[in-house]
Amino acid sequence: MLCCRSVLPIASVLTAVSAQLSLFSFGDSYTDTGFDINGVQPSPVNALGNPEYGTSIGPTSKGTFSGGPNYVDFLVANYNDTLVLSYNFASGGATITDSIVRPIDPQINTLQEQVEQLFQPRYLSQKNKPGGWTADSSIFSILIGINDIQFSFEDADPAIRIPQLIDAYFRYVNEMYDDGARRFLFMGVPPFDRSPPYIAKAPQDAQKCSDFINGYNLELAKQANDWAGTHPDADTSIYDFHAWMTKILDAPQQYGFQDATCSGDGTSKCIWWEVSNVHTTSTFQDLLAKDMIPSLEKLGWP
Repeated sequence: MLCCRSVLPIASVLTAVSAQLSLFSFGDSYTDTGFDINGVQPSPVNALGNPEYGTSIGPTSKGTFSGGPNYVDFLVANYNDTLVLSYNFASGGATITDSIVRPIDPQINTLQEQVEQLFQPRYLSQKNKPGGWTADSSIFSILIGINDIQFSFEDADPAIRIPQLIDAYFRYVNEMYDDGARRFLFMGVPPFDRSPPYIAKAPQDAQKCSDFINGYNLELAKQANDWAGTHPDADTSIYDFHAWMTKILDAPQQYGFQDATCSGDGTSKCIWWEVSNVHTTSTFQDLLAKDMIPSLEKLGWP
């Protein structure tokens, strides 16, 4: 396995360059690694570019929201047989577009901004394409919607809001497609309604959130299948994050966790990260990366 922290021999570097894959990730805090498009760029000797592997967000630093490596870090560093370069545009607190749901801070990049203000200006032109990425040498993954739901479920009508969100979601998928992307991983929203802060809510509020999450995931899967049917030259895969995490929450000890509600540091045997109990620990994120492999292999994951 290649690891982003390794320094490869020259011969290995040349082999890796010829077989490399580019992973373009979009989303919110569950995906965010703190990557800066103007910082050190991914390369055969440093697949993540910046910041360093497993950097956790802090008062003065950007990084993951898991107290250590998150699923993107683990996928790139540990779970592949060929070099994968990671270009991560995810932004903690992101929504799909501020025309529907505004992030709590205008500095947060929505999915729209991640595509139009980060990816396209920096990596779309032939001059700046990392390794000359092509449709066959890149995967575009998207995990977004958590914050849209958090800010919507109490007041918005899900019958109206969910289609609005998913329609906007695929507007930016279409932009990626027009930009040359042909391999897409669509990730459903996890059951964050079972995190400690939501368990503490009134039962009716927690249920409203759960219903909104399920409705969002169903509409995402439906539109992803419809989109695939109208874009036969694209390869798509849907990862059911919600179903897998529900299995863990229903039987945490079987997966090595203390219980379904404890919070701890990034390497603890808890599911939830103590700094922000709606996020998961690095321990959990490692298992997430492993479980995602079959969905990614459908897209040519090495």
